[in-house]
Amino acid sequence: MTPQEELVGGLLRSLAGVDGWAVLKGWRELPTLRGDLDLITAPSSTERILRRAIEYLGTVDGAEGSVVTCRHIPRVPRLLAALPELGFGDSVFEVDFAEAVPVRGAELVTYDRLGPYLVDDPLGFPRTTDAAERALTLLFKQLRWTSVAPTEPLDDEAWEVLAALLGPVPARLVRSAAKSGSRVPVVAASAALALRGFCHPRSTWRRVTFRIPGWARGRCAFDPRAPEPRRILGVTDFVTRAAACGRPLELPR
Repeated sequence: MTPQEELVGGLLRSLAGVDGWAVLKGWRELPTLRGDLDLITAPSSTERILRRAIEYLGTVDGAEGSVVTCRHIPRVPRLLAALPELGFGDSVFEVDFAEAVPVRGAELVTYDRLGPYLVDDPLGFPRTTDAAERALTLLFKQLRWTSVAPTEPLDDEAWEVLAALLGPVPARLVRSAAKSGSRVPVVAASAALALRGFCHPRSTWRRVTFRIPGWARGRCAFDPRAPEPRRILGVTDFVTRAAACGRPLELPR
């Protein structure tokens, strides 16, 4: 295994000792990491899981780079680390701890809703099922406000997952749109989900404040909304930002 794969695999095994989380998507390639490590977490467990991740990094030889936490995405704290000696020479190691992922403003993708569709991976960590990942792929990549992008037809099991996340009626509307290509059902589903989001003022407020321009809300070197540049440009840029904002964590040893 490469140093990067050993790091990712070791982190997942360490987190397996804490309840209330699972790998949300992208688990087929693990421990090879393509992009960020996306976790779904129960709100009551998020801080314990985050602390365990930081503690784990403190045990890894070569994890001497900068490590920061960023909480600018509503209900998705992130752990970011520059670990050039562990296979992240031209990228940043990022773990997202999502308590909820909004769909049309409604926080519908949660640990509780996905609970019936979680399994233990043979590598020793909890993850979503095959059907759940297929459903999430449609939800995150194919579902648009007014259409469903062409994709391989989902089976009944995947549509069952979407019904658990979206609700039976919106899921049926999306399924009708995916089958027929009609825009009307998916527009109706989008409107229903947006209305559901507005019925939860706290969720709506989080989404509104997330969009406030940088000059009005202060700045963070790792804020994903920052316009220049949005993406971290490698390890050197990461270390420079960490030093500038004074937020590197001291890894426990």
